[in-house]
Amino acid sequence: MNILAKKIIAIYGKGGIGKSSTASNVAAACAEAGYSVMIIGCDPKSDSSITLLGGRRIPTVLDQLRNLKDIKKEDIIFEGYGGVKCVEVGGPEPGVGCAGRGIIVAIEQLKKVYPEFMDNDLIIYDVPGDVVCGGFVAPIKKGFVSEIYVLTSGEYMPLYAANNICRGFSRIGMSVGGVICNSRNAEHEKELAEEFAKGIGTRLIGYIPKDPVVQNCERDGFSVLEKAPDTAIADTYRALAAELMANTDLVTAEPMDDETLRELSKKYNRSFRTVPFQPPPLMHPVSSGHFCSAPGNIRTGTATGSDEPAYAKIEIEICNHVAVIGSQILRSFPMVRFPVMEDAPMQKNSMSNVMIQTKIRPERGDHHAV
Repeated sequence: MNILAKKIIAIYGKGGIGKSSTASNVAAACAEAGYSVMIIGCDPKSDSSITLLGGRRIPTVLDQLRNLKDIKKEDIIFEGYGGVKCVEVGGPEPGVGCAGRGIIVAIEQLKKVYPEFMDNDLIIYDVPGDVVCGGFVAPIKKGFVSEIYVLTSGEYMPLYAANNICRGFSRIGMSVGGVICNSRNAEHEKELAEEFAKGIGTRLIGYIPKDPVVQNCERDGFSVLEKAPDTAIADTYRALAAELMANTDLVTAEPMDDETLRELSKKYNRSFRTVPFQPPPLMHPVSSGHFCSAPGNIRTGTATGSDEPAYAKIEIEICNHVAVIGSQILRSFPMVRFPVMEDAPMQKNSMSNVMIQTKIRPERGDHHAV
């Protein structure tokens, strides 16, 4: 295959955001496309390569350094799915030493037993958590990494961590290749991630929708590319892999200040406009003990940027109880309690022009919308 340039990347992000899952699936997708790939897991948990090895945990470089006198290439490099070369750095003994420093020691050992490791088409460093201490930055300063990708979701804390990571790298002049959004089904997640990426001077290079296929494959010890290659999420990883391999747009990120980031997050969680709301027609007469009504107030309306009723969300307050309705048609309502009035007429709030019909379950005294 004609490779224009070698890619040596590191994936950073908040702990638990899905770095290892993303790294292993991208590695598998690139191997499937014919690239020579190595993944170097830098987390002391040594779990970056498990899904490339059928669920098998491999010895770490630091463990082998402690246990063996003469380390060979096959002692620390293991072949996974698609020929991906898997290395796990490992960590120091609990409570002793620095995991960041251990990365440097492990890479130096890797260079001794496998001098040509930098000749792979793609090397992925899966870096633990959102730590940017001197030890974890050292591989970058030593030239082992040339591109950084930041993984986040549309939730505030992962965005905060991503922004903080970019702040650290901007101080040392390290280039960022882009932001990857690993969805957690937050409100308007892709749009928020796109604006965040643009705000720090880069772009959203990939969006990974939340899909149960990923977890199902991981439980069985496999990557999506190996276990479920014909699924839509597998194609998502293939597209992300292609974007990463083709990307040459590297920038020094300009992190947001905390208040700007907070306001950006609020914008996509709260930017709704009030829209007209009409309840379904009254199907049964109002009668004491079976139906009653209460004034309703629209608190939020259709999400900004979407005029599709399927995406409309309406928040309605009834007698100090709040619920979110899944569309402009009143289809469901959580159980609420309020006093039943004898022969209560249907009421309409003049300010919001909303009418809510509720039905009593006499056996429980609970109310729900119909």
